[in-house]
Amino acid sequence: MQGNRAILAMNCHRCTRGSVGFGASPISLSETVIFPAIPTIVNGGNHTPGFEKSAATDAAHSACLDVSKALAATGVRVLIDDKFMESVRQAFEEDKILRQV
Repeated sequence: MQGNRAILAMNCHRCTRGSVGFGASPISLSETVIFPAIPTIVNGGNHTPGFEKSAATDAAHSACLDVSKALAATGVRVLIDDKFMESVRQAFEEDKILRQV
């Protein structure tokens, strides 16, 4: 299992962080969302025809697969590694306190 944990700890260098609101949720939820950064043409930002063309490339597809694998691996690690889960929970609780200030 130790070898598998190395795979589960992989990093995705193409990822950036963002956030999303969950609305009136009755429980506390983490709001971190991972977005892949895909190579685009000049002035090919989100919601442009240039971005649409860039998103249809093999490079964009590979970036999305990398992010999907990293998210899945993180979820599995949370489930099988109690120490990692506790560090995630602790970071979440500390963040909640900081946001109340």
